[in-house]
Amino acid sequence: MKHEIFRPRHHIPKFSAILWQAVKTPVLIYFAVAGNAVTFASAYLFLILERATNPNVSNYIDALWWAMCTISTVGYGDIAPITTGGRLVGIFLIITGVTFFLSFLALLVSVMSALLNEELQSDS
Repeated sequence: MKHEIFRPRHHIPKFSAILWQAVKTPVLIYFAVAGNAVTFASAYLFLILERATNPNVSNYIDALWWAMCTISTVGYGDIAPITTGGRLVGIFLIITGVTFFLSFLALLVSVMSALLNEELQSDS
């Protein structure tokens, strides 16, 4: 009995392959890196502004939790800014989060559509 080498690429549906190819597009990588940089920088700024006055923020992990909840617009509510600076960071993060997520998704769909059209035209 001959053993075949398992090649995952042969078992991935075309849609998944196109999705993987789209995610590797430089503009989408830029959005992912920039979005993460904004999140981590905002968490650090929030920590600096809130640590002295906000009893719910004692370390960077607390600030990062708040930033992730804020940028994704989940707003879990266990940590909330109490300083004006913290609230301004929150406003910035909410607007940035919505903008980055929507832009990322719009670009992803656009790139996937273009790749799918190329795939369909090459099959015909």
